[in-house]
Amino acid sequence: MASLTKPGGTIPGAAPRLPGAKEVQKKLGHRIRALRGQKGWSQEQLAGESGLGRSSMGAIERGEASIRLANLLRISRTLDIALWELVQGIDDQPKTGLKICG
Repeated sequence: MASLTKPGGTIPGAAPRLPGAKEVQKKLGHRIRALRGQKGWSQEQLAGESGLGRSSMGAIERGEASIRLANLLRISRTLDIALWELVQGIDDQPKTGLKICG
């Protein structure tokens, strides 16, 4: 098992940080902010309609917070777009060794 360092020690069993994850968080936050703006909504309106706190929504839009899948789904439904449309193109890193069978 991997462990991450934190101020004052490590977090046993934590997954290693994913390279580029912070950049993806920021891009996703910018996308959410842009879509909110297109609707003419305030951050507080989107947060309320999505069932999230305004400060949480602010952190998400600034790319400072990780976001759970359930909350992404809430946001996409509130914005009246499909989840895939919300995240499409956010992670533009080349995929290596991934094969989808079916």
